[in-house]
Amino acid sequence: MTALRFLLLEDNPLDAEVVQVTLIDGGIDCDLQRMETRADFVAALETNEFDLILADYTLPGFDGISALEIARNLCPDTPFIIVSASLGEELAIDTLKQGATDYVLKQRLERLVPAVSRALREAQEHLERKRAEAALRQSEAQYRMLFESIDEGFCICEMLFDQNNQPVDYRFLQVNPAFEKLTGLQQATDKTARELVPNLEPFWVEVYGKVVQTGKPIRFENQSIAMNGRWFDVNAFPIGDPKTHQLAILFTNTSARKQTEAALRNSAERLSMALAASKLGDWSWDAATDLVTFSDQAAKIFGIPPGPYMTWGQIQTLLHEDDQEQARLQVEQAIAQHSDYDIEYRVIQLGGSERWVAAKGRAQYGPSEHVIGMLGVVQDITERKQTEQEREHLLARVQSANQTLQRFIEHTPTAVVMLDQEMRYLFASRRWMQEYAPTYTDLRGLSHYEVMNDIPEHWRAVHQRCLAGATERCEEDYYARADGSGHWLHWEILPWYDSGGDVGGIILFTENITERKRANQERERLLERERAAREAAETANRVKDEFLAVLSHELRSPLNPILGWSRLLQTRKLDAAKTTEALKVIERNAKLQSELIEDLLDISRILSGKLSLNVGSVNLTATIQAAMETVRLAAEAKSLEIRTAFAPDVGQIWGDASRLQQVIWNLLSNAIKFTPQGGRIEIELQRLSAHAQIVVTDTGKGISSDFLPYVFDYFRQADSTTTRQFGGLGLGLAIVHHLVELHGGTVQANSPGEGQGATFTIKLPLMLSQSLANQDSDPIEQSLELSGIKVLVVDDDTDTREFVAFLLEQAGASVIAIASAGEVLTVLPQLKPDVLLSDIGMPEMDGYMLLQRVRTLSSELGGQTPAIALTAYAGEIDYQRALSAGFQRHLAKPIEPEELIRTIMSLRMTHTLSTKETG
Repeated sequence: MTALRFLLLEDNPLDAEVVQVTLIDGGIDCDLQRMETRADFVAALETNEFDLILADYTLPGFDGISALEIARNLCPDTPFIIVSASLGEELAIDTLKQGATDYVLKQRLERLVPAVSRALREAQEHLERKRAEAALRQSEAQYRMLFESIDEGFCICEMLFDQNNQPVDYRFLQVNPAFEKLTGLQQATDKTARELVPNLEPFWVEVYGKVVQTGKPIRFENQSIAMNGRWFDVNAFPIGDPKTHQLAILFTNTSARKQTEAALRNSAERLSMALAASKLGDWSWDAATDLVTFSDQAAKIFGIPPGPYMTWGQIQTLLHEDDQEQARLQVEQAIAQHSDYDIEYRVIQLGGSERWVAAKGRAQYGPSEHVIGMLGVVQDITERKQTEQEREHLLARVQSANQTLQRFIEHTPTAVVMLDQEMRYLFASRRWMQEYAPTYTDLRGLSHYEVMNDIPEHWRAVHQRCLAGATERCEEDYYARADGSGHWLHWEILPWYDSGGDVGGIILFTENITERKRANQERERLLERERAAREAAETANRVKDEFLAVLSHELRSPLNPILGWSRLLQTRKLDAAKTTEALKVIERNAKLQSELIEDLLDISRILSGKLSLNVGSVNLTATIQAAMETVRLAAEAKSLEIRTAFAPDVGQIWGDASRLQQVIWNLLSNAIKFTPQGGRIEIELQRLSAHAQIVVTDTGKGISSDFLPYVFDYFRQADSTTTRQFGGLGLGLAIVHHLVELHGGTVQANSPGEGQGATFTIKLPLMLSQSLANQDSDPIEQSLELSGIKVLVVDDDTDTREFVAFLLEQAGASVIAIASAGEVLTVLPQLKPDVLLSDIGMPEMDGYMLLQRVRTLSSELGGQTPAIALTAYAGEIDYQRALSAGFQRHLAKPIEPEELIRTIMSLRMTHTLSTKETG
């Protein structure tokens, strides 16, 4: 037996010898190694294993507690006993608390051997316990690994019984991952089966309860409808103390196998049904007996009784003599190549009838690759063969018809093409070749989509629908070519069918209807223009009639008091007071008559393009105050309050002071006319960036939403009936609108509705430099200066073009004059003029079309160039159309030179201000 190895930490050799003798006398066989210093002690523990450590408590420069701490770190399982001569009770208890196994006083060494024996025994027990725990952990890990990794589902359950000891449910104590995968039950631990599957079949509880009650394991296979119809192969066996009512269940999900078995049964049934339905007969040949066994259907096909009574050679004699050799060769080839044979031959039945048979078969081979038999099926295809013969006859007729069709298509005067299922050309008419494939001599076999690679996707979709059997047509459709050209088509596509009744492809007819479409569009355009002209004429007549009626009333009404009082004055019977009153009435009505006539003259000038401005710098505050002074008496007569709000330093504008005063007077007159007694009128003047804004607001009658869009139209009044409350011709706001636009400004009308007042807002461009207001030169002469302005003039009339160019050059402008609208689009991006002056009536492209094309260009290419229409089309409808097309101004021929120059100056100034404001 190997001696025990003890380590003794002792600096006194005599004490060490006493310890060794005591151990030997006590029957302990040990190899005692003595160490004195800390370094030797640590080195010994690091290089050796000891069964026991004995240590003195007090050493020079070292003590037993320190040694104990070192030992606990290096060899925590080795027993450690303090042997000391000076160890008190408190120190002894402290050493035990620090981890010492025991302590022995040197004065009582008789305790050493029992203490060592007990320490060795406890150490051995501790070691064995650790080994057992490690083995248990390993066993548990192996169990857990097996538990977690097996493919079978596994669970440990506790059966639950009622008071009558009848099983009612079972609780899952442990489940492995496969359990959840195979059952579909999640988080089953500590839950009962009926909690997880409320409608669980009673069978499961009864079977598992019997296992626990009898202690006998069981294996079975069963289906659970409640668990989605799953099938399970189950092993259940009791575990542990019977009183715990526990059992283990190991199972697999056999649903797939069950489904496969059912599928095989169904397959066999379907095969049997298919053979019967398709009139297939099956047969087998046994090489050992050389006998062929026929099913009833196979025997019927060959015209023989069923059963195994004919040899392979006898069966061969039933084949038509012309087919026997070919059949024999194919069967032998299939046997040699281990492949199936598939042949057709004629059979002469015993009754003499001839039938066509389709036969398929395969040889069976033994271990040495020798043939042991053959299996196969046969089918009577006599009717199919007859049909094929008839089809071949029909095909010949179809081919003849196709040749006729081909000749017809090739020579027809229309564009027609015949395509197959892959959209490859079969035939194409000459017209088709001319219109769609002029560079080809023969299209047959070529892809339609390669020859015409610009076919749009919606046409390709139509082709696919027609290839599926549909017939489609379109009365008019536009074909846009890749090169930018295109034309309008009428097309029709219909499928053609092959001899089998399947769609063989499509026939496509097209007709170029571009000219017809253009003629129709021109006719529609003329009709639309005629309708528009008729509606405009009807509207004009209606407005004219209404206006003439109002004009008659408004002109006659003042004449009545004028004539009446004049005749009374001629009688000289009136006193002084009445005479004064009569003269005031005559004066007031004469002024009213004068205003009506002046409005008519202004409208006449506006419509003829003859209204001119005497422009100069204008102080808007003074202009508004002058207009207010004119209407002050009328406002006071109705007790109307006029409030003003004039912002300081608004600046001055370039315009006609008298015409601007007329604008303000018209707005104030309207406000006074339509505001009831005691109402309020507000006038506001302020500066908004590069514009002056004038706002006139009243608390009067207001404007209905229906009439608001027409409030600035000529001869339009919200009430033109004979019962109207307010007089006037309906010209004032139209004059306001035109005068404001002549000044490069805008005017807007707003009203919440009838009875809620109205607001008119005017915006006028301010002068670029207020220093202009201090210049004493004649304003007309200033307005005629076009120095630094580049004007592009386009007019097809040579005399007009040369006159306008000369006039503008005399005014200092740089002029480029051209004769056609098309040339404008070429030179505009390079010239970048300040103003475009264009005629309207020109060949090929008129002025409206020109401006629409110009406005599609970017600003860098001249798309926002200010434009003036100079035209002999001088009607109101022409004015509106010019503005709609993109012109900023409309001037009627003949034009006064000063008016043209002023308009260019005004437009240039407005555009410059607008550009700065937006920029």
